[in-house]
Amino acid sequence: MFEQVYLVRNMEVRPADRVLELCLGSGVNSLFAADRAASVAGVDVSPRALAFARFNAWLNGREDGLE
Repeated sequence: MFEQVYLVRNMEVRPADRVLELCLGSGVNSLFAADRAASVAGVDVSPRALAFARFNAWLNGREDGLE
């Protein structure tokens, strides 16, 4: 989606930052932040979105970098 591409291109995440993503969805923004931030937590009310985000984290080898 266009807004995710825009956000990732313009997101400034520093190594000491702690990131919280609300309305996690697929988790793509959290995955991007996990490469840079000290910690990342994603929240969503949809069990399907959480499962999809966990799968994407696994697919990208980032299960340990996200909460």
